[in-house]
Amino acid sequence: NNTYKTVLFFQSILEITDSVSFKHFYLNENHTDAAYSTFKIHKIIMPCDWKYDLNDNLNFPEDLKNIPCHSVFFNYWDYCQAMNYFGSVTEIFKPNIQKSFQIFKTNFIPSEEEKKFLPLALFHSKFHFPWVFSWTLEFTSDPIPVFRRKYRVKWWDKYKIPSNLYPPNILTRIKEQNSKIQKLNQTRNHTPETTFFLAQKSKMLAMLA
Repeated sequence: NNTYKTVLFFQSILEITDSVSFKHFYLNENHTDAAYSTFKIHKIIMPCDWKYDLNDNLNFPEDLKNIPCHSVFFNYWDYCQAMNYFGSVTEIFKPNIQKSFQIFKTNFIPSEEEKKFLPLALFHSKFHFPWVFSWTLEFTSDPIPVFRRKYRVKWWDKYKIPSNLYPPNILTRIKEQNSKIQKLNQTRNHTPETTFFLAQKSKMLAMLA
């Protein structure tokens, strides 16, 4: 593991790719470490939309290179890890949402691009509900004194679950999305030859009607 690949390393990848925006809150204006932060996911970049080879090592912008964690390279797989780093886990779901997630996994038909992402990431991206990512300090003194951060995620108790996330309604929403994806796949599968054939077939049927 690269010790430079810190929270800030992964956060920066998400910010410079315009995938996630972070907002930090401080207890005092003189503090350099945030008391807590919020972030909003704007997009998830799929492999086909990554502008470079997936394994290419990329540099951070020049104005960030004075920070140690920005002196190392990153690639698409670091981007994926960053998404997972700040991501949710199913263990925090309320019972109703657990059931909804199982319905989603069983019934949702992902597009070819979406197949590259875990069902949990797709579930969050389709239904836009939040979670809390937090950390605490842990001190150990054996064999030497060490402070380290322990990270965790939890359900946001103030979040009001929308009706479309409940099991009775989620299947209807999934069927609507599946229909859109199937139409998109059919459109992509229509080569010029196929389109010409279908047009000629349509004309013949019209003449015979």
